[in-house]
Amino acid sequence: MVRTETQRMRTMAEEEVVRQDPDIIGVAFYFGGGPCDGSCVKLVGEYYKDGSGKGWPPPSIPIHPNCTCYTTNIYPEIKYYVQNLTKTEIETEVPEYVREIRELVNKGIKDYKDVMNIGEVMYQEVDRRISGSKKVQKLLPQMNELEKQMKELLEKRAALKESFRKAVIVNSPDKMRRIEYSLEELSKEQQKLYKKISEIGKSIRVEKSNIFKGVLKEVRQVGSDVEHLFALGTDKKAQKAYLEAINNLPKEWVEKSAKEPITVIAKRGRAYYNRTTSEMVLGTENTFTTACHEIGHRIEKVVDGVTDLERQFYDARTAGHSLKTIPGTTDEMYKPNDWADPYVGRYYEFDAYEILSTGLETLLDGKRDVIDAWKDPEQIKFVMGLLGGL
Repeated sequence: MVRTETQRMRTMAEEEVVRQDPDIIGVAFYFGGGPCDGSCVKLVGEYYKDGSGKGWPPPSIPIHPNCTCYTTNIYPEIKYYVQNLTKTEIETEVPEYVREIRELVNKGIKDYKDVMNIGEVMYQEVDRRISGSKKVQKLLPQMNELEKQMKELLEKRAALKESFRKAVIVNSPDKMRRIEYSLEELSKEQQKLYKKISEIGKSIRVEKSNIFKGVLKEVRQVGSDVEHLFALGTDKKAQKAYLEAINNLPKEWVEKSAKEPITVIAKRGRAYYNRTTSEMVLGTENTFTTACHEIGHRIEKVVDGVTDLERQFYDARTAGHSLKTIPGTTDEMYKPNDWADPYVGRYYEFDAYEILSTGLETLLDGKRDVIDAWKDPEQIKFVMGLLGGL
């Protein structure tokens, strides 16, 4: 009886402390090990004031006569305070577009349209910054002028070819030689123009890529120092390119990929990622660009939901279209749409797509213009939406 009443008075005092101390966030209930019918053991656990854990309030000790169970107060860790203080400071500086994206993400991603909604917000922010980029605005007029010159040159070339055709018909060797000389000079001029256009185009693409990567870092945490499981056979050059590329992706994606072994090598020939063997071949040149592309296929395997959302997007874009052969190939098929390049719409008999891979190549690198996905805003928005919300 004395033990029971002493325990009751102690509990009443502790309950009063818990009630008056706002820093105490809960109570942990422990089994005292004394004689019990089993009812105390069921109560062991943590009870929080916010109703989480086993709810609130905690059971009042003693549970039964001679009960030796006890409780301890739960205080938030220092880390808890730091995180909340940091969060409070950051939240006042969070851009409106980021808040909008977070609201969309919190609603959940049910289908590709939800991805597109997130991508639309990111696209608008990226477009706004591109429009405000002094570098881009300086280069665009130069590009427009060069493209105008190229158009005029091609028209002139077409006219000369027509004149050459007529000279052949009337058998005028002298005129044919003069036209041939003019065509050769135009070819030299065309090569110079193409080089200038290529250099300016590269500068614009790289700037757009940098702007996008800056926006993505505001939307969510990017990259991770997690250790990757590189399998035997991975070479240093390929590994470096792989790590450089994948650390431009969301932290969660990077860490999911890191959990699964992968072999990354650089060798001549066509680049690829084999889902079955987890082997990635990057080629010996442009390894970073190729890594950006092939990592897209890696992500299809390791991040749940990506392939299914790609399928939805692909089916919506290609509804009503029949398979065609990709120009320049004999056995690669695609379904037409307003893709930036037919290869983006490549059709596989198994669950794989080129939508994310070509999009990453454009958004993360920009140095090469094999496929410029910026030409297809819908694809870019979809890929941005995946990166920003999934």
